Amino acid sequence: MKVVENIKCPENDHFMNTKISKNIDLRRCIPFCIHLFEFSPVLTIFFSNFATEPFMLSALFSSFANFFETSYIVVKKTTGGFITFLFGAIVCVIAQVLLIPLFGLNGAGLASMLGFLTTFLFRVKDTQKFVVIQIKWRTFISNFVIILVQILCLFYLPSKVLYLCLALLFCGMLVVNQRTILYIIMALKNKTFGMKSS
Repeated sequence: MKVVENIKCPENDHFMNTKISKNIDLRRCIPFCIHLFEFSPVLTIFFSNFATEPFMLSALFSSFANFFETSYIVVKKTTGGFITFLFGAIVCVIAQVLLIPLFGLNGAGLASMLGFLTTFLFRVKDTQKFVVIQIKWRTFISNFVIILVQILCLFYLPSKVLYLCLALLFCGMLVVNQRTILYIIMALKNKTFGMKSS
């Protein structure tokens, strides 16, 4: 099939690897950024609504899972997308039964995160037969652990210590993602110089 041959093209693989690597590396500082502006008039009023950070991770893994779903659509094998979604739904339901009685609304957020994470991981594995996308797992796991620690800090640490811990964790993210940040800075700099020269 011609479509499959195009997907397996090394140039396409490099492009996809670059794009998904940048997304996975950089979308990690949401809790810290929110709390930087906690004392603004608007966020102070609605700050209680930010107590469900696990839902943000759910949205993150949902976008990753949907990204890989396009591979099934392109090769016209959407059954794989349905099966991987089914695995995630089963994990989500089981996790909700276990976590909601313990954590309430936050348990629902954690269950949703686990469901989408399961779908994402299954699709990463299953779509390798269509397109090879190399994920930097060490960076991915490091960022994931940091943001989980951030969430635990938001729930359990007093405000006097909270901001120091979040600042240190944010610095840790900068160290983990330094190559990606430098890549973006250089790309923006080259784009700026290109616009001036033209």
